[in-house]
Amino acid sequence: MNASDPAASRRKGPSNEADSGLFASARGGRPVIGVTTYLQQARSGVWDVPAAFLPAIYLEGVTLAGGIAMLLPPQPVDDEIVERVLDGLDGLILTGGRDVDPAAYGHVKHRKTDEPDRVRDAWEFALLRGALAGSHRRAARLHD
Repeated sequence: MNASDPAASRRKGPSNEADSGLFASARGGRPVIGVTTYLQQARSGVWDVPAAFLPAIYLEGVTLAGGIAMLLPPQPVDDEIVERVLDGLDGLILTGGRDVDPAAYGHVKHRKTDEPDRVRDAWEFALLRGALAGSHRRAARLHD
């Protein structure tokens, strides 16, 4: 632990699964939780590039609850990709971001609605559909 970082002890997480608020993974050990991210232009030092990022509080929350955070930046929406990603996870957090395009749920954009990030929306909706559709299949595998 870094003595100059007082928050380090808070980020360490529980010392064992019994201390965590989460169930253990079906594969054993701490659960792997997918956390969706932004994918947009970011600057850091000499870099000025498209980057996947997310406020650290999301990662810290998963860690403190006993999980392992897996970042999920927007990717091409493809059933095979979604299934492969979800198969490696025990849980999913859709962090959202800008306002969802109201057309996605049959409404007209309000004048105060943010400009939607349609790529991110498509990725998060695909993950949600895949998680809901696959939850029965994955639950059946747990009982095999």
